[in-house]
Amino acid sequence: MGLAAERALQLRARFPNSTHLRMQLNHGADNAEVQALTAQLLQLPPGAWRGIVVVQLCRRLLLRDRPLLCALMGAVVRVCPLLHSAHSVLAPEILRALVPAAGSLQRLVLQTYDGDGEPARGDASEVEEALAVLPCLEQLTAEQGPWLHGSRAWEGLCAALPRLPRLARLRAGALHDFLSLAARATSLEDLSLCTYFLGIGLQLPKVDPNPSVRRLELRNLRELTIDALDWRLLPSLAPALEVLRLQSCVETRDLEAFEGGLTSLRELRLAEVVSHKSLDLAVLAKLPALRTLGVVLGMPHRKGAAVECCQAAFSSWAAGWRHITPLELGSHPDSCDPMPVDVGSLLPVFAGQLGSTLRHLTLDPCTLVGAKHSPLPGVLQACLPQFVVLERLSLGFDCQAYLMYATTAGVRASFGGFVVTEPCLTDVAAAVAAARPACLRAVRLRLRAGGRRPAQVSWGCCMQLMAAHSWLHIDLVPPEACPFGW
Repeated sequence: MGLAAERALQLRARFPNSTHLRMQLNHGADNAEVQALTAQLLQLPPGAWRGIVVVQLCRRLLLRDRPLLCALMGAVVRVCPLLHSAHSVLAPEILRALVPAAGSLQRLVLQTYDGDGEPARGDASEVEEALAVLPCLEQLTAEQGPWLHGSRAWEGLCAALPRLPRLARLRAGALHDFLSLAARATSLEDLSLCTYFLGIGLQLPKVDPNPSVRRLELRNLRELTIDALDWRLLPSLAPALEVLRLQSCVETRDLEAFEGGLTSLRELRLAEVVSHKSLDLAVLAKLPALRTLGVVLGMPHRKGAAVECCQAAFSSWAAGWRHITPLELGSHPDSCDPMPVDVGSLLPVFAGQLGSTLRHLTLDPCTLVGAKHSPLPGVLQACLPQFVVLERLSLGFDCQAYLMYATTAGVRASFGGFVVTEPCLTDVAAAVAAARPACLRAVRLRLRAGGRRPAQVSWGCCMQLMAAHSWLHIDLVPPEACPFGW
């Protein structure tokens, strides 16, 4: 529901229990509408919207001229003095408008560019001081691209980080100097870094240890140029690191650098692991605290290189994964030559070696090569009873041209392969129903819809199967959907 700006005086009467407020500016609106909204707010008595603790300004408002935005922000804080969360711009005069809410403001989302797309402008010392007077700030989001490198306003933000005593979560751009400064924020626990453009890489600098960091995520990196020596800097950056997510291409030889370090790491997610020679994940067993593992497999860079992604290899790796409780394996649909995850080979391995410990298992996308393995319903009936503590099972089915799916019925040949059909899906559901252990509360099937080789299943069939089996969830996802929903 919404309320027009000219009726802002009626907000508390219309929505007396509201705690969140989003201010939206229609497309094509001019500065006069912003001025009118500000004037409406100034007619209210101070603290009139005391119950509103979260205020979000739309992007069109944040891109307005600074005097207009500064006046609006001041009017908002005047009527919402107990703000916990707000959106602003990396500009000292606008940040200073938040000072009246400094005693309650815990989360701040900063836009780091102006309406013309240029980096936010402002004196570094003024930006630093404007942020430093927000002592209750616990979460700060300031995403940006490499064009901000050298921006004075950005330098001020970096300099302010060590002066924010409660800052625990930081989400921002991955620049070398910024990473070094982030390591000085002694209260930081959760660090998420991002770059936006293909081809932008990151090399970890030498920084002083930050013992408080518990979670590190590198997002949207498409080329990560880091050798083994650089990888060893991760324990130096965050010796108490518990969660690491690398959404970039990682060489298996780089994983060797994890050995002997990251002793507190309990969750590891690797968005694409490749190898110039043979794929080897054995080193992951040497992370003593690891409990959650997610790996997206990729084919080797060098054409014709051997890929040891077979039953014997996974059997060897799984022997060291008995402390893993959630396990996710898959391949990325955007890869030009993705690695198939063959459920016919892997499910018996995991059932035999991890059946007594694994609680959540995801294979997405998985394949079943009918010429070599039993039909999928037979594999499920044989393996599921061995998972004595498994609570959730998720299987995703891709439609790449070289993959083959086989079931007891409903196989449809197309371009040399097979696609999932409604009889196929019905057989799978029946097999799970017959063999499902009591602990298995949820089974999710993700079917790629569209693309070169879509599943031949109607949504009506999916709904009918889900109505018949309360534990079954079926998703029809686009062909480019990332595995595991990453």
